[in-house]
Amino acid sequence: MIGFFPDPYPDELLYSVCGRYQNYLQYSSQKNLMQDLFASVHARAIIDLPTHIGYLVDSLPTGNNYTVDKIIDGLTLFPFYRPFISHANIQQFREQMKGDGNGLHYRLGLTASTIRPPKYLQFCPICVLEDRKNFGECYWHRLHQIPGVQVCPTHMVFLEKSSVCISGQNNHQTFIDAQQTIIHTQTLQSLDLLNIQHQQLLKISQDADWLLKQNAVVSDIHKIKNRYLYLLAEQELATYGGKVHIAQLLDAFKSYYSPEILKMLQCEVDEQSHGNWLSRLVRLPKGSQHPLRHLLLIQFFGYTVESFFQLPSDFQPFGEGPWLCVNPVCTHFQKPYIQSCQVYYSNNDGTPIGLFSCECGFAYTRKDFQKSVKDKFRVSTVKSYGYLWENTLANLWADTSLSVTAIANKLKVSTETIKHHAVRLGLSFPRLGAKRETNIGSKQFSDSQEEKFNEPNKSELYRKEWLTLLNNNPNSDRVSLRNQCWRVYSWLRKNDSEWLEAHLPPRRRNNGSIYVNWEIKDIQLAEAVRQSAERMKNSPSRPVRITARMIGKDINQLSAIHNKIDKLPLTAKALSEVVETREAYTVRRVWWAAEYFLQENKLPTRSQLEHLAGIRHGNELTDLPKVQEAIEAALDSFPSSL
Repeated sequence: MIGFFPDPYPDELLYSVCGRYQNYLQYSSQKNLMQDLFASVHARAIIDLPTHIGYLVDSLPTGNNYTVDKIIDGLTLFPFYRPFISHANIQQFREQMKGDGNGLHYRLGLTASTIRPPKYLQFCPICVLEDRKNFGECYWHRLHQIPGVQVCPTHMVFLEKSSVCISGQNNHQTFIDAQQTIIHTQTLQSLDLLNIQHQQLLKISQDADWLLKQNAVVSDIHKIKNRYLYLLAEQELATYGGKVHIAQLLDAFKSYYSPEILKMLQCEVDEQSHGNWLSRLVRLPKGSQHPLRHLLLIQFFGYTVESFFQLPSDFQPFGEGPWLCVNPVCTHFQKPYIQSCQVYYSNNDGTPIGLFSCECGFAYTRKDFQKSVKDKFRVSTVKSYGYLWENTLANLWADTSLSVTAIANKLKVSTETIKHHAVRLGLSFPRLGAKRETNIGSKQFSDSQEEKFNEPNKSELYRKEWLTLLNNNPNSDRVSLRNQCWRVYSWLRKNDSEWLEAHLPPRRRNNGSIYVNWEIKDIQLAEAVRQSAERMKNSPSRPVRITARMIGKDINQLSAIHNKIDKLPLTAKALSEVVETREAYTVRRVWWAAEYFLQENKLPTRSQLEHLAGIRHGNELTDLPKVQEAIEAALDSFPSSL
C-alpha cells in the first residue's frame, strides 16, 4: 500500500494522475512505480482504457475516495465507448479493465479499426492557462485525447499537439506529466463559426464531452439501429419497414460532409464497397463500430447525441396510445379509448399502416401517421364496423320515417355504404313501407351485391375471374397475367395458393440469350476482387488464406470466376496479384500472432509464437527462408520492457 496518491482534477485522465504522482515522488525505476501502483512490473501506461485498476484501488491509502467504478467512469475514455457497445459485453469489459485487460482493445474492435487514436497527447492552450491558475499545474484532459476531437468546445479553439508521442511509444511504462511537458503554447487558432467544417468539428467535440459525463445512458445496439431507421425513413432514405436506400444515403451523407473532413477524421466512405462502414452502421449490427462514426451519422440527421438518445427506441409511427374510437354510435366516439395499435407495412412503398380496434367492434386503419390534431381523426379504411354499428343500422333501417340519406348522416358514411351493409346483413331491400323507396338503380345495386355477398365460397368468385383471364389470354406468361389482374392474383396467392399454382402457365426457362457486357463486368469484378482481398487482410479475426474461391464466395461471384474467367482478363490479373501462396499466408499468420501477443502485453517465446501462428515442425513451410525471417523479425519487434 502506498502512503499518498493525488486527487483527480476535473476531466483528468488516470494516466495524467499517475504522471503527477510519478513527478511528485520522482521514482528512479519505472518498474518500481508499476509494482507499487498496479502490483505488476509488466503493467503498461495506457492512455484511453487503462487496466489493472482493481490492483491500483487496493494499493491506495486507507480512506481514499477512489473505487474501480469511479475510475473507469470518471478517469478513462470508457464512457465514450460504452453507449455503442453491446449491453451484454459492458460488464465483461469493465472486469477486464479492473484486471489485466488482456485483449481489451482487440475485443472492442479498436485494434483493427481504421480510426487511429491521436499520435500525440493533445491539449487546449487556454485550458492549460486556466488549470495553472486554478490548480497550480496543468494536466491531460480526457476529452482532448478522444479520436476525432480536434477542438476545445469550452474555449472554441483548436487543440495543439504535445511532444508526447502515443503511437510507437518506446517505454510503455512511463507516465508523462503535462506540467513538465507543456512549456509554451503556439498562437491560438480560433474556430470560425461561419465555416461549416469548423461547426461540424465543434459538434463532435460537444457530443464527445456529453458522453464522457454520462453514467446512465442505456446501451443497446439494436435500439440505436431502430432510431437510425426511423430517422432514415423520415428523410425518405429508407422505408418504414426497414429497407435502407443505400445509394441515396451515401449521396446525401457525402453531400453533407466534405471529402476533406471525412479524410481528416479517418472516416472516408468507399461507395464501391457494399461493406463500407456507413452501410454496416444502418444495417443489423454485426460487430462494433467506432463511436466517432455514430457521432457523424447522428449529426447528419440533425441531432445532438443527447437528443438522439432521448428519441423513442421503438418506432411508434402513430404516437403513444390510447387512440381514438371513430365509431359515431359508440359512447367512446372521438375519445382516446383504444389501447393497442397493430402496425404493418405497405407492400407498395413500405409506409406504416396502423390497425385500431375498439371494444365496440369497430376497426379501422390509418396510413397518414402525422401528429397534427386534424390527422388524428383520419381513417384510411374501415376494416369492420362492429356489432354496435350494425345493430344501430338495423334499428334505423326499420324506422320507415328515415330516408337512406338520413341514416347515412347519422352513421357518418355514404348512402352506398348503407345499402351495401343492408344487403350484407340481410335487411329487407328495398325498404317496405318507407316513405321514399330506393330507385331502380338501388335495386340493381341490391341484386349485384346479393350475388356477391351471398356467395357461399368467396374463392369461387376469384377462381372464375382468374379462369376468364386465362381463357382470354392463352399465350400470356405468369408475369403478364399477374400484372393484368394483381388484385385477383394477390388474393389467390394468399388464400388459395395450391389452386392458383395449378392454374398458372408453366414457368419460362432462361434460354441463355441474356446479354452480358463482359468488358464492364470485368472492370467491376477486378475492383471487387482487390477490395475483397484487402478486407480479408485487415480482418481482426484469425487469418484465412486468400484464394480465388474465398474471394468468389465473398463477392458472390464464384460461378463467374470459375466458369467465365477467360472472358475476364482484368479479373484474372487482379486474382493473380492478390491470391496468396502458402508461404505468404504463413508469413501473414506470423505477424498476426505477433500483434495478438503485443495487444495482450505478453512477450512470447519462439515456440509460443509459432504455435499461435499454426506453424508445425516437420512441415515443409517451416524451413522456408521468408517464414524464418518473419519469425525472427516478429520476435525482435517486441519491446524489451514486456
